[in-house]
Amino acid sequence: MSIVTFGVGSSPSFGAHLTPSSVKRGGDNSFKACPGLNVEGVDISQYALENCIPEMAPYVHLYGCDRLPFEDKSFDLVISISTIHNLKPAGVWNSLLEIVRVSKGRAFIK
Repeated sequence: MSIVTFGVGSSPSFGAHLTPSSVKRGGDNSFKACPGLNVEGVDISQYALENCIPEMAPYVHLYGCDRLPFEDKSFDLVISISTIHNLKPAGVWNSLLEIVRVSKGRAFIK
């Protein structure tokens, strides 16, 4: 299974190619508990990347959710929790288009 989650440094949820959003130190490292799960994460914060769980660092990328570095239909599930509402209207629209583009049809947005 593959999932991507936005806001890696701030959200307590996990996404997969699965992208853990809780990869900052002290977060629940569910990645180890889910063998076979491919994980990718995106965050706009350099701090989130520098302070994530060391094992997750290669899977966390510095990007906004309105311009994702993944191929079309890369993920079985895309998760965005507490991220898109922070954007201006054009950013919201672009982020939704990106979610549709990189997902294989399933997404969770809160």
